Amino acid sequence: MDQFISKRESRLWHRKINQNGYTILEMLIVFFILLTITFLFPQLFIQLTKWIEKPTSLHPFEWEVAISQITMDIREAEAIEIENNRLKLINSDVILYEQYGKLVRRRVNNQGHEIILQQIQSIQFYYTTGGIEIEVEDLEGKMYERKIYTWTNNAI
Repeated sequence: MDQFISKRESRLWHRKINQNGYTILEMLIVFFILLTITFLFPQLFIQLTKWIEKPTSLHPFEWEVAISQITMDIREAEAIEIENNRLKLINSDVILYEQYGKLVRRRVNNQGHEIILQQIQSIQFYYTTGGIEIEVEDLEGKMYERKIYTWTNNAI
């Protein structure tokens, strides 16, 4: 009886066999997708590393935040001193702004290491009429400057 299989049963049995395996076309499509991903991944990685690369310039927002902090400290100071290219603000505490390598740091009572600016080539502090002038050069050579005026002339 097993020898006599109808055509209908034969077609059903044949379909079941084809559903259990991959065809060569499916394998070629998967291989093509895998090759495409393998080819594009290094290119994507190169672009991401360029995008993530550390900048050598000062970010404008960082500059504005630093100036806001320095302005607040200058306006609260009872005395201001500039010596050895360091800005010393004397109040109940002594606040010191100084260059430290490629950074500008803020120290209170000669303690701490609060980074105010990064990617800095140089910073200069000058006395001006009614306040202080700050000039900063970043690693790309771009210059930033700001004049900060005090509310009273006692500090200078």
